[in-house]
Amino acid sequence: MHALLEATGEGHCALPKEVLIERAAKLLEIDVAIVREALERLLLDGELVYEPIGGHDLIYLPYFEACRRWHRLLAEEVGWRTVLLAANRC
Repeated sequence: MHALLEATGEGHCALPKEVLIERAAKLLEIDVAIVREALERLLLDGELVYEPIGGHDLIYLPYFEACRRWHRLLAEEVGWRTVLLAANRC
């Protein structure tokens, strides 16, 4: 989860699953297999959220889920261009 929090400081709301695994393994200095197992447990426990978007397997923190839903709703209602403009104002 710390790797995702660091990513938010870089302006990311989510990370591709493999990027998250690599970052966490490097940060913790442990094998990626251990990180994969821990990630699966965090996903099952609802500590993290998985969502396939645009051909990427993205992982994000649960409190970003409301934001994702808001963006998705706006995209359906008014189109992506408006969503991107609104997101840049947040």
